[in-house]
Amino acid sequence: MRRWPPVSYHDIYNYLVMSECVDGEAMVNFKSMDSYNYFKSQKVGALYISSPAEDLIYVKGDVIPSLAVNSERHHAWVLLTTTGLDHATLTGRSGEACTDRQQQWNQGTCKNIGPKRISHVRFKRHKSGVDEHQAAEEQGFVLPPIRQYLTHTDMRNALLDEKCSVRNLVLLPGSLVYKTINAQVQEATTPCDLPHNEHTDATLTCRKCASFYDRYIDIDGEKLEQATQQQSSSKVWHDARKIRLTVSSAKKVPVKSTTDPSRFLRDHLFPSFRGNHATNHGKENEPNALRELQRIGYPTVSSGTVICPEEPWLSASPDGIIKDTNVLVEVKCPVTTGADMTKCLESGKPVCDVKLINGRHVLMRNGPRGYFMQTQLGMKCTNTKQCIFFVWCAESHILINVEYDEKYTQSLVERLKRFYFTTMLPRVVEDFNGSRLTLSKLYMTVTKDV
Repeated sequence: MRRWPPVSYHDIYNYLVMSECVDGEAMVNFKSMDSYNYFKSQKVGALYISSPAEDLIYVKGDVIPSLAVNSERHHAWVLLTTTGLDHATLTGRSGEACTDRQQQWNQGTCKNIGPKRISHVRFKRHKSGVDEHQAAEEQGFVLPPIRQYLTHTDMRNALLDEKCSVRNLVLLPGSLVYKTINAQVQEATTPCDLPHNEHTDATLTCRKCASFYDRYIDIDGEKLEQATQQQSSSKVWHDARKIRLTVSSAKKVPVKSTTDPSRFLRDHLFPSFRGNHATNHGKENEPNALRELQRIGYPTVSSGTVICPEEPWLSASPDGIIKDTNVLVEVKCPVTTGADMTKCLESGKPVCDVKLINGRHVLMRNGPRGYFMQTQLGMKCTNTKQCIFFVWCAESHILINVEYDEKYTQSLVERLKRFYFTTMLPRVVEDFNGSRLTLSKLYMTVTKDV
């Protein structure tokens, strides 16, 4: 098993719970033990493992069919990569893998049952091809409007009116209605707690969320910045990011309130992305870009995670700060050559959200990658008014001075804040209390003592 790819709780959770099925719904398969039980039933023979390449693992074995037990064994094989399943055989050995057809290999749970009016319930066998639910709704009737009362006195007077059909029931001593109507009215002395997961504004009325926010979010920014100097190599850095919105993830936050936030929250809280060629290239060449900046007169100092002083739920991980100045640095290292970058810009196409307009390099405000948004939020977190946006490749580079746009940023922060407190924070608290979301012991050293 030494060659088995590393599997974490997040990987299992994403696969069994959050992954989509044929109906587009989350699988929510919390109790899946099928594979383990099948293996323990001795229907799986000896497994042979081979590694033909550094990132490939080939697993082969004889398997007895689960249904046709008297049939001959299937000679099954699976090809794994370090990030998951790459290819596998089908039962019929047609050469097509069960993963070749997207979301066709398992049917998720579908919510096809919901509350209905009593008048719509039909206790009879359904006819083929007839939508009984739709038919019931078409045959239903509209209930009379329900009267609403502003005060207890108004409701009591209405029920005691001689024309009220339930007046005799109200006057019946000992009944629950009688006790309710004649109970002494008490004014609320303390506001009721807002039910968890029912937040409607950017406030901390919910005690669960307020307690979590005070201890784990609203913390000492300097202590966190010192503990995350190594950035992505630090466990504290990852913990600080997943319970906050970050300047790099802000672009992915749903804009419309009608957009389902489940995918964003899943990817943010339980990230399964381990990098690709482009991100690895950028990470490897960032030191080269910073050295080039220093050579042309912009020496930088490193920084850890910086949380916004006014909005500690928002954080940034600056690529650097210009030494002895109040200027932020944002570096991008695309996988391209200097000639290709120039050719692309001259043809009118953007490179890292940069376009060539009237002979000048301009960072697009609404670029597809959201880098303008990233620089503005980065300046908000670091309390700077200028950002050097530096696009570097081995043969050439582009340097753009981006000024802080307070009006744009304030409007953006208000939208993100509303999303964080109404949608993201309740989910973070729920998963943390349910032990699905964990924070390292190192992160606990920078939180508030209770």
